[in-house]
Parts: sequence; C-alpha cells; structure tokens
Amino acid sequence: MGSPAVVLVLTTTSSLKNARKIASTVQKLRLSACVSVSPGWESHYEWEGKHCSSREFLVLIKSRKSLFPELSKAILKVHAYKVPELIALPVTAGHKPYLDWVTAQTK
Repeated sequence: MGSPAVVLVLTTTSSLKNARKIASTVQKLRLSACVSVSPGWESHYEWEGKHCSSREFLVLIKSRKSLFPELSKAILKVHAYKVPELIALPVTAGHKPYLDWVTAQTK
C-alpha cells in the first residue's frame, strides 16, 4: 500500500509575520509536514471593483488530502485576509521516501 494522498496547499498573505503565524499554527497541530514561505511575490487582481496589485508571501504547505478540511479551518482562523487564496493541488508523483515522510509527520 502506498502513501495516503499528499497535497500541496497554497495560500498567500501580505506579511512575513502572518505567513509565519500560519506555518506555526499548522505545524503545532500536525496538519503539515513542512511549510515553506517564499517572499517577493507580486499579485494582480480585482477586489471590490478595483484593480489591485500587492507584494505577498507565498506559503506552501505539504500535507494529506484527508486533512484539508481541518487544515483549512486552522488557516482561516489566523489568516489576515478576508477571502484568502486557499487551494490544494494533488501530488500525482514524487520521491516515495519524501511522501512517506509527509505522511509520518502529519497526524
């Protein structure tokens, strides 16, 4: 039997402080095996009828698909945005020892 379905969950936020809060929260709850924070993203979007652009931090969360509902709730409690990007991408292939590690590190 292989590893349970692993997902890469993405969200963006406006500050390093909030990105770290998200990372810390999901790690403490064992909802992620690893969280990577990448600075320097620039997003362009329409919000409430206005064109906007902003500097953001990309937060990449490695987890299990089965944990996504609980992971989402935990992120939404600490996220700074009213309507944050919160999507899960399926991992369709990967280095088996790494995928096994993700599984072992999450509850």
